[in-house]
Amino acid sequence: MSREKHEAYEIDLSHIPEYARSAAQKALVKIRNLEKAGKFKAGLYYVVFVDLVGSAVASTKIGPDENAKRIKNFIKFTTTAWKAISPRNTVLFVREIGDGVLFIFSNFEDILNWVRKLDEYCKRYNKSRKVAGKPAVYKLSFKRVVHLGEVHYLDSKSPIALAVNQLFSIEKKISGEVFVVTDPVREVILANINSGQLSARMAMKVRFPGHKSRRPLWLISIESLKS
Repeated sequence: MSREKHEAYEIDLSHIPEYARSAAQKALVKIRNLEKAGKFKAGLYYVVFVDLVGSAVASTKIGPDENAKRIKNFIKFTTTAWKAISPRNTVLFVREIGDGVLFIFSNFEDILNWVRKLDEYCKRYNKSRKVAGKPAVYKLSFKRVVHLGEVHYLDSKSPIALAVNQLFSIEKKISGEVFVVTDPVREVILANINSGQLSARMAMKVRFPGHKSRRPLWLISIESLKS
């Protein structure tokens, strides 16, 4: 058995759904090595939530069992995409929440590459469902919400942060197949926007927990994903 495999089996994967563990294992080995090297610490991170759109409608039209399979496919794609991009920096699968997943990234380019790959997998799946004669309700589409904040850890997979609480407060206000970032994220990625790699327009203003004034949320388009 290789050392990499041996290390992988020592990592606690219990917080990741069983059907998604294989895809996440190699990336988790990298994270564990970063931890051992003292490179995975409390600090400023992007907190990212991806959430499957339309599950409530799907559950009424295709039944709970079929919808559960649909959700499992999506969760698996989030981890498969993460493995496929070979992230250049820290990525952490935090936990599955309903039909969505909370991740933590330390590099915005990794987020973009991951979103592209996840979009690719979902489109491929949607095409296969269409070829199989399945109704449109089987389609996988998702929203992405990204915030930026200081993150601390109770252990290697349990972040504690105001930013995480703020993210979930923000996420509840957003619907549809969108890519939304908060104003702090937009400030950091201005170079991507100014270069034309991304476009951004203000969607709304919301009050974050911990803030007295309302702050903008921005709709992001990745130019390479436009059809």
